[in-house]
Amino acid sequence: DLTFGLCVNGFIEQQKILTKNGMRTGDILILTKPLGTGTLLAADMRSKASHTDMNSALQEMAISNKTASEILAEFKATSCTDITGFGFAGHLTEMLHTDNVEVELILENIPVLSGSLGTLEKKIYSSLHAANQSASDNILNQEAFVQNLKYQLLFDPQTSGGLLASVAPELAETCLSKLRSSGYPHANEVGRVSKLHGKSSSIILN
Repeated sequence: DLTFGLCVNGFIEQQKILTKNGMRTGDILILTKPLGTGTLLAADMRSKASHTDMNSALQEMAISNKTASEILAEFKATSCTDITGFGFAGHLTEMLHTDNVEVELILENIPVLSGSLGTLEKKIYSSLHAANQSASDNILNQEAFVQNLKYQLLFDPQTSGGLLASVAPELAETCLSKLRSSGYPHANEVGRVSKLHGKSSSIILN
């Protein structure tokens, strides 16, 4: 099989680094791009995705995270990561472990790519979807949401996904406004940090 590998090295001033750790109680969680590339690409490989939906997904994937990262740094994001192969829930879980953070997630606020809920409804999943569901161990009230298609979207692996960041509540609205006017129209508030240093890291769905 043809295999391609890539290693990228760079330099950054230490005080400008945004890490996965550092959330503070009350911080607002912001997601910059919609979810759904995994299920749409899986559907496309089976000739079950619409041309319009795939065009929309490809346009989103082509949007760079560079400007978004600069805006989040400008608004003093306390933590940040990109959403890729482990899916939203997997990457959020990585952000919670160090300080045993508890977050409340507003499921309906999560932006989605056109057509992705439809392909999930047809049970068209990416090959990584099942493995990504291990992150559900951290979702305390998952039983009430398992029939919600957006719940399944939490485990959908992303290609060129957006950024997930925590921002102080007094800065979140202005930060979102700037993101939306700078090429990220789907950026949205998707939750808040409710507690630090609990017994374990946890996600509560609302």
